[in-house]
Amino acid sequence: MEIVYLEHRRNQPLPIQSDSLVMALGFFDGVHLGHRRILQTAKAIALQKQMKLAVLTFFPHPKEVLQASAAPFPYLSPLPVKQAAFVEMGVDKLFIVEFTPEFSSLTPKAFVDLYIVGLQGKHVVAGFDFTYGYKGEGNMDLLQRASNGQFTVTVVEKLEYSNQKISSTVIRNLLSAGHVALIPDFLGDYYETWGTIRATPPRIQLSYRKVKILVEAGYLLPKQGVYKIQAKIEERWYDGICHLKKQEQGGAQELDVQLLGCSDIANGKQVKLRWVEFYFDKNNRVPNHTSSDQEGDRYAIRSFSL
Repeated sequence: MEIVYLEHRRNQPLPIQSDSLVMALGFFDGVHLGHRRILQTAKAIALQKQMKLAVLTFFPHPKEVLQASAAPFPYLSPLPVKQAAFVEMGVDKLFIVEFTPEFSSLTPKAFVDLYIVGLQGKHVVAGFDFTYGYKGEGNMDLLQRASNGQFTVTVVEKLEYSNQKISSTVIRNLLSAGHVALIPDFLGDYYETWGTIRATPPRIQLSYRKVKILVEAGYLLPKQGVYKIQAKIEERWYDGICHLKKQEQGGAQELDVQLLGCSDIANGKQVKLRWVEFYFDKNNRVPNHTSSDQEGDRYAIRSFSL
């Protein structure tokens, strides 16, 4: 996948694109099932039209730019994770537009002229609620009227689960409430974060190994509490328990983790954490799950002090 970083500067031309493109538009935080419907639709159209598939997205999040006093925005999928998802989905070219105050002030017409027509977008695919231009004044109806025969448009309608729109906001709310077990219905899989092993104390009781993992900066984390997790280290998955003691959303954060059957692990190794189920927090000491855990799993949970 070719990645093109774009900085919006007045009177500065964009890079010349030789290929005609089918373009998927959106922020795509989380690359959830609704986003994947957009990308799959765009991919099918690109194959039909024998064009390359491009994604036009933005970074950082508008809140980081337009709300000067706001804390760093925590993402469901930091930019490198989002890029990996696009590769998996078969995207040929990724345009990443730096979101700046100047970019946010573009009129809807200027956005279309520069970032669709100017980048050789011949067919555009976006969700029904996609907006663009100054204060989001542009919408999908306006985009279709503004095409002037230079490109065609496909609108992807709302995707729902259990009468609820699948969206990044819903997933964020589930994380904030600790309902990680419900997230696969919206995301398509369990929520995942990347981190690095920082310390490996001696083995604890039973077959659990205690490690400290530093989660990479940029992630939105679930609410405080104890969770059932899975950890991937060097292509192998381990079951485990994680105690999330605090929330410093957006920054790097150290987690206490116990892993089952994990022996030779060294500091500095990368770890993918999959958040499977919420057990309890200091206000809810009784696990709210019904699965039949191993005795070692129950012992490990009790060994945490909140």
